[in-house]
Amino acid sequence: MGKVVIAAGGSALARVIIDKLVADDKHDILALVRSDINNYPSLPRVTWAQTTYEDKAELAELFRGAIAVLSFVGVLDPEAQLEKRLVDAAVEAGVPRFAPSEWAMGKNLETAIVNYSWYAGKLAMREYLRELNANGKVIEYCLFQPGIFLEFLSWPHRANKHIAPLPGHMLIEEHRIIAMEGHMDDEFSLTSVEDIAAVVAGALDYKGEWPVYGGISGQRLTYHDVQRIGEKVRGKSFQIDLVKKEDLEANVIKVDGLRTLEIRAIPKDQWESFTKIAIIGTLLSIHKGGWNVPGTWNELLPELKFVQLEELAQRLWGKQ
Repeated sequence: MGKVVIAAGGSALARVIIDKLVADDKHDILALVRSDINNYPSLPRVTWAQTTYEDKAELAELFRGAIAVLSFVGVLDPEAQLEKRLVDAAVEAGVPRFAPSEWAMGKNLETAIVNYSWYAGKLAMREYLRELNANGKVIEYCLFQPGIFLEFLSWPHRANKHIAPLPGHMLIEEHRIIAMEGHMDDEFSLTSVEDIAAVVAGALDYKGEWPVYGGISGQRLTYHDVQRIGEKVRGKSFQIDLVKKEDLEANVIKVDGLRTLEIRAIPKDQWESFTKIAIIGTLLSIHKGGWNVPGTWNELLPELKFVQLEELAQRLWGKQ
């Protein structure tokens, strides 16, 4: 038991993790948010605190006595200045463990970053933490990396109350997959957000040292696997739209009827252009292995069972 600080506690994945920690009833939670704390629910053992994240001394005071700081701050900070301040405050407060705002791609982000430039802050944080511990451990940290959220594939259904599904390039609802020509067997990891929360809860109680690269792989699949599962559950053949690698590398995607990604952090007038950039980037980064993560935490917490795509699909579409 102990105090756990969650930075950007109002973000979607943070809320899933807070719900899990509340249900487990083991830790006191301090959830930091920018907006009025009255906008957030009263939950057992959860304290909401408003902050700008700009004052390191204030943050250090908030962090005192914590066993871990978990960060979910936004990714649109290429130099990770805010998150570096969180680390410095955690060190000053004597917090033993820190988790930066990863929660996505694995180690191969370093190769795939050209296709996911808005993740530059994640690489900046990795380097900062690496340098911080270069001459001896200053703070224990883990890059929690679950691959693609399984719930994104539930569009238009909301499989988790906090996670908005995204109509990306694998559309089970519309019996459709967009993939790169000749690369239907590219692999990627799909992990349920509830399983991510279970891993985080287990990691907080884990007695060993946290791994630096903390892969969480609910299930490793290919586009062919998604097609097979989708056709089995939906009882209908899927449309496979194949796009050329050279077109994607030229920032062109030649398919009709792309569903717009409606993401709150991005201005509405940029949704359409970002949709193309995001799908192109995802296709290319999957090809480069960016979303294929090892099951490091799966092995460290073998008692956990992970939700599979077919299980989710049967729940959402199996009776239709």
